[in-house]
Amino acid sequence: MQAICDAKRRFLWVDIQFPGATSDYFAFEQTDLYKKLQRDGFLRPGLCIFGDAAYVNAPYMCVPFRNVHGSGDTKDSYNFFQSQLRINIECAFGMLVHRFGILRKAFPVNVSISKTNSAVLALCKLHNFCIDSNHEEIGPADIGDTGNIMMEGGMVLPRIDNVGDYFWDYDTD
Repeated sequence: MQAICDAKRRFLWVDIQFPGATSDYFAFEQTDLYKKLQRDGFLRPGLCIFGDAAYVNAPYMCVPFRNVHGSGDTKDSYNFFQSQLRINIECAFGMLVHRFGILRKAFPVNVSISKTNSAVLALCKLHNFCIDSNHEEIGPADIGDTGNIMMEGGMVLPRIDNVGDYFWDYDTD
């Protein structure tokens, strides 16, 4: 799954047409978005997409400099700030999985790829709806959720905020 999100961690573009073992850049090159980005004027002047090192630097995409490891120069500083912007998509994926526990494990084999893709896209849209509706609190899993996840071969993800029964509140400002 490849996606682009905004600063509020809403999904703006999602593509799930290739399996996970496919190169990110190869999968991206096959998308309609890639073709649109090749045309001048698709993005407003001064805007770009921030990608990780799997992608190629282009007029529409900024990627980190390669082989810059703690040198302290301007390239290292750029890489740090560029990575801070990319964290939004990682957080968006984390929120999506935490909000919809069905994503914590593989879909059953009797569910077609088409239906799986449709389900994931629908969950991304519901995720955006929750953010737009200011329903950003994500409650902890209850004992029934935990039991069902484990019985069906999923993995229960531990809470990382150590607040017990309180709600997660994602800061989107």
